[in-house]
Amino acid sequence: MNDVLRGELLDMERIDREVRADLVARDELYQPGYHPEMEAVHRRHNARIGAIIDAYGWPGRTLVGEDGCRAAGFIVQHAILDPKLQRRCVGLLADAVARDEAEPFMLALLTDRVLMQEGKPQVYGTQYVGAEGGGVEPWPIAEPETVDDRRRAARLTPLAENTARLNAQQSQETASPQPSPLACDLSALDVTERDRRQILAERLHVAPQDMRDLSDGYAFRYPADLCLAVAEFIALERRCCPFFRFVLELEPDGGPLWLRLTGLPGVKAFIRSELGLG
Repeated sequence: MNDVLRGELLDMERIDREVRADLVARDELYQPGYHPEMEAVHRRHNARIGAIIDAYGWPGRTLVGEDGCRAAGFIVQHAILDPKLQRRCVGLLADAVARDEAEPFMLALLTDRVLMQEGKPQVYGTQYVGAEGGGVEPWPIAEPETVDDRRRAARLTPLAENTARLNAQQSQETASPQPSPLACDLSALDVTERDRRQILAERLHVAPQDMRDLSDGYAFRYPADLCLAVAEFIALERRCCPFFRFVLELEPDGGPLWLRLTGLPGVKAFIRSELGLG
């Protein structure tokens, strides 16, 4: 693995997110036009990711790890100022997915982005535009009656569910009152990560072998083979729900793992409400 390149890709993603979060905090993200601060970041990142791809091809799992590969997808997805680069990367990413070097939802996102940029109907329903009555709605979709089948194959959540989540996110980002300290801030994740978080959450919600009531939260027991899925969920969840405390314990000799989910006062009630525990 190229740790230096992986670190560079992760830094580029982090900078993009930080600038976006700052614009949200300043209530400037949803203003008309391309914000000059965001544009400057994207122009700089476009040039660098283009050079990386010239040198290495698509930076897949083997080269930069799972997170580095996703960071590359995030950067290219935002390269709307360089449509030629995005079109080129569709083919490279398709090959990477076929070789299990990248996730299929990354290809779905980029395919739709390029089609929308060209004024064509999208395939997976991942790209959104402003709705006439406010909020967002999907860019026109080819064969919309089967879009959820294609989304499922690409490991994306159903279209209606994703649309509702994006509208809730935009409503939260444009609202004047400060969010509750126990509110899940999905703006900390991009569309791809929100879809992945939802998939993992649904999988883990039905998978626990046991649940224990703790004074300040809950403990959930999972089979050992879900270790990577639980770890990935924690990595995403701690960004949108920073008020959680996560403790992951693996029992010896191939035994089960325990996820302890706790936090400040109020967290236990929040978990109970989110999971429908009554």
